[in-house]
Amino acid sequence: MKNDKNQNVQICKQKLWNLINNTLRNSEDTTIFKDYILPLLSFRYLSIKFEKDICKNTILGSLEKYKQAWDKWDSNEQSRFKNNIKGFCGFHIEPQYLWANLNNSINQDNFSFVAIDKALKSIESHCFKGLFENFDLTEKSKLGNEEEKNTKLKTLITGIDNIFSGNEFCEDAMGEIYMYLIETFVSDNITKKQKSGEFFTPPSVSELLSQIICHKTKNKNITKIYDPCCGSGSLLLKIINHINNNKDFSGQKYKNDIPYYNLKIENGDTLLFPH
Repeated sequence: MKNDKNQNVQICKQKLWNLINNTLRNSEDTTIFKDYILPLLSFRYLSIKFEKDICKNTILGSLEKYKQAWDKWDSNEQSRFKNNIKGFCGFHIEPQYLWANLNNSINQDNFSFVAIDKALKSIESHCFKGLFENFDLTEKSKLGNEEEKNTKLKTLITGIDNIFSGNEFCEDAMGEIYMYLIETFVSDNITKKQKSGEFFTPPSVSELLSQIICHKTKNKNITKIYDPCCGSGSLLLKIINHINNNKDFSGQKYKNDIPYYNLKIENGDTLLFPH
């Protein structure tokens, strides 16, 4: 079973990188990769989490009933529902902006890049402020004109969905896949002598540090682990892999371009008020 999982995850990684190459890599500017593919992966993860919560934790029970109810409710009822679902999900996404519905609009040939732009801005306005700020779909977008933006985003969205849908191994390994993409992006930048990613810690270094930390503290009752410059969270994730019992892990980072689903994010400024 473990070999099957590893093989599936490796295939997902390669398919995702091929998708990026085939869609975005005509330009030498590899920040196109970071600014578009990573936000789309993050949004898909958050949207699917929200879709599952709608089906499992509300009386609605299905996305179709959610859409029907949302269209029927007045603004006060919509506001009450938002507040209720944010209580256990942490955020809210309107029906038309869910990943499933965006993907359906592509299949029905009525997709517009404006929809994904509104979707990201909508979820960003809740508790993920700044998460998608580099996802630029204005006239200066690196994706090109309106037709090019529509074509490339449709290719990315359908490609991502085809790679992950129905593959529970890849869904469960989203954090690992995200880290793989960041590492590959950094490696590509170094090859092209670009500056992005110069502060990224390679997974091999994170693995070594985590083993040293765990070895040095194995006979001590360590209850908390804190990384003051956690970045993408790779070191904390590596340490978690070496510790079986539950611990209190926390970190801080000034910039916002990190994989939020690897961490528990609370509102607040940890630089001014460290954990």
